[in-house]
Amino acid sequence: MLPDSIATAKASLSGLVYDQSFVNDEAARDRFAARLSANDGVTVRSILGSLPSSTEWLNRKLQSITIPALIVWGSEDRLVPLAHGREFAAGMPNARLVEIEKCGHAPLVERPADFLAAIRDFLHVRQQPR
Repeated sequence: MLPDSIATAKASLSGLVYDQSFVNDEAARDRFAARLSANDGVTVRSILGSLPSSTEWLNRKLQSITIPALIVWGSEDRLVPLAHGREFAAGMPNARLVEIEKCGHAPLVERPADFLAAIRDFLHVRQQPR
């Protein structure tokens, strides 16, 4: 999450995507530069440090999310496994889960056409007549 070098940025990127062709030196440099320019290391460390001890989990509140919701998840997400996406969708009364095959943690980056198709379909179905 907070790479300290281009090499660790590349390793981190490798864990985020299913398609390893996205993992190259240019992408690693871009990821490393983006993390540096975000200047949010303290915030990221704080969030990551609170996860193991957190007592306030989202899934205890999922049933209270009643608006239509779209959950898009990569089937090969190694950072947050698909089982979590399925659990979130099952816990929300009006949620739709779209699983994008052969995709890791970042469907928007790795499979943008499928990601956009899911959003377009969701918005079309939810569109109210005038």
